[in-house]
Amino acid sequence: MVYRGRPSAACLACRTRRIKCDVLRPGCSQCARMRIVCPGYRDPLEELFRDESAAVTKRAQRIYRASGSSKRDQKIEKTRDHSPPYSDEASGALDPEQSVLSGVPGSSLSQPIEHVAFAHFMSTYIPGTHFVYLPKLYSLEREDTALPTTVHAVSLARLAWELGRPDLMQQARRAYTKALAETNVALSRPCVATSDAVLVSVLLLSLYESLVWADTGIPDNWTKHTRGALALIQLRGKQQLETEVGRQMFTQVANIICVDSMRSGSRLSPDLLELQTAALEYRNECPRYILSSITGEISTFLAELREGRLTPLDVIAATQQLEEKLIAMVSSLPASWQYDEEEAEATQSEAYGKLTHRYPSRGAAQLWNSYRMTRIFLNGIRHGHARYLRFPNKNSLLKQAAYNAQQMAADICASVPQYAESKQSSIGSASNLLWPLSTVRSADLVGEDLRMYAEEKLKLLGRELRIPQVEKISECREIDALHDGLHMFYLT
Repeated sequence: MVYRGRPSAACLACRTRRIKCDVLRPGCSQCARMRIVCPGYRDPLEELFRDESAAVTKRAQRIYRASGSSKRDQKIEKTRDHSPPYSDEASGALDPEQSVLSGVPGSSLSQPIEHVAFAHFMSTYIPGTHFVYLPKLYSLEREDTALPTTVHAVSLARLAWELGRPDLMQQARRAYTKALAETNVALSRPCVATSDAVLVSVLLLSLYESLVWADTGIPDNWTKHTRGALALIQLRGKQQLETEVGRQMFTQVANIICVDSMRSGSRLSPDLLELQTAALEYRNECPRYILSSITGEISTFLAELREGRLTPLDVIAATQQLEEKLIAMVSSLPASWQYDEEEAEATQSEAYGKLTHRYPSRGAAQLWNSYRMTRIFLNGIRHGHARYLRFPNKNSLLKQAAYNAQQMAADICASVPQYAESKQSSIGSASNLLWPLSTVRSADLVGEDLRMYAEEKLKLLGRELRIPQVEKISECREIDALHDGLHMFYLT
């Protein structure tokens, strides 16, 4: 087996026609435009290495025929049966004891560790995160950006965590230091600083910080990187919304900043609010743009609440209005974003209650759970302010707020079985559950049975994914979901 370099991420149809593929899930836009079923995408791990056994055999036979020596014959047979088709020195491969990784697809191959880490990262992490655009962007990388080095650092860190390898983490730290230096150089060059590659490099640096963080809350460096990403999207302006990748990255950064604003009670910058409004022009393309805009409104509402500008009646009216916008958003979702309810099978130990949800994609599941978490949050605020008021329908309002929170929590838990079925023991496939489960676990208006279920599943994911802070969080309900740090995995 030899390393083939980075394979094309395009679907089979686009590779056959030799046209550009946008690598959308579950099918690309080119196939949708041609009105054909997209054949899907190949696994990078299956294409990363090429079997050279036949070529080695033919070379050995040619040498045998040319020499006619029995001693040479034995040497060739030994090479054919036991030796790789290249030397370690020529290939740059690590020692087999260092590069053979237990539990990683393709791990029986003696290959440079960075190749294995890259393939593993791209195939098991990226498909389940906001970085779905990364393979396409990486294939178009420019030499004057830090993107290759940053991907190298993050992929090594991810693999080091998964395998429990301190030596790999040391390599990741060295690569991270180099990536920081290269990113700073790129940022100092006006012609490069506003490129997609630089912005995604900054986002990947924040992802690295979340992967290596082992405590509750968030690390200072993560906040610094996300603030740097905010400065970049403001510098990039409305022009970034002209491309799909630009819109995806803008929304990713905007959501991170909105949640950070909700945590701190600070106001969003006017520039960001203006860009969020501009992104609504593409609302029909992706409902995430609508959700991002509503999240921005919630951040502004919380800032006014913290500044003492709102009366309890104002708070109740504002939370009801925001909740109505959320309900209107999901009510208008196209069929491709809707989920089906199924009866839980007796063998589904992951299920809570009698119903489970089946989502068409991870993106759809995350959108729905974001909607549910936000409604739990808003109903908690409304309930907390309404109980101090005196008005005729007070009890009805309190009961409705508690019911809404309970229903949203039950729906979050109903999304667990599908993730459990498809989970590949990677953060990429399970990060969409960490923060929602933490929200259910810490919600005061949610029943104890639901909170216990969420806590149990959160602990299980934490152990399986080697995330030490999950265990600390699940043992302390006083840490709410806005401050436990799990939003780093969900948003980054």
